[in-house]
Amino acid sequence: MAAQSAVLVRADESTELLVARDPVIGAMPDLKFTPGEMVIPPTPRLFVFNDGAYEVLCRDGTMLGHDDLRQILSRAPREGAIEWLMEQLRALNSQPAFDDGHFDRGRC
Repeated sequence: MAAQSAVLVRADESTELLVARDPVIGAMPDLKFTPGEMVIPPTPRLFVFNDGAYEVLCRDGTMLGHDDLRQILSRAPREGAIEWLMEQLRALNSQPAFDDGHFDRGRC
């Protein structure tokens, strides 16, 4: 079962990958989740996604990975970031559509 992940992009465009240790929320109704805390710096951008966001088969035959997605997200504009991200991923994608139909329709 894929875990959800998040990328924190700081004002200086440095990134931190935040990986959930528990399964996807709602996958098992009676599951107890591990609480966690984090201090978030001022003016960050936080992108939360599932594994479909970086499981993109690129035109060169490689798969996009966490590090690639972090690099892309570090350049995302503050306004219109989701649309911009979708454009970037579509340009990299070797397929006419994303494998995850929800992601392709922009419901990240």
